[in-house]
Amino acid sequence: MEITPSLIYWIGIMDNIKDTLLGPSVILALISIFALIVVLVNWNARGLLTIHKVATFTACGLSITCFIVAGFLPSSKTLAAMYIVPKIANNTQVQQLPDKLLILSNEWLEELRPKKN
Repeated sequence: MEITPSLIYWIGIMDNIKDTLLGPSVILALISIFALIVVLVNWNARGLLTIHKVATFTACGLSITCFIVAGFLPSSKTLAAMYIVPKIANNTQVQQLPDKLLILSNEWLEELRPKKN
């Protein structure tokens, strides 16, 4: 899989999607709590329609669902790391590079080390 402009776009807006889910879910949760209190206090009242009960429990369910989905959505940084790190770690050229760099750095350090007389 290659990095396309579309992939870069989706990685970039992942935080916005998460914020978009969290904002309304907080408002919906507050409304749901208030409506749930009203429904529970007036559970056997004659004027309280079944549709009010259904709407309240639906709002509670939607709010909880939004919180759960927003909680499991990765941030842009996590999503980028999930895509990039395995490509780098599994690249054979990158795996061979540290050995060569280690040898080069040891030789360079040996040259810099002061000589004892």
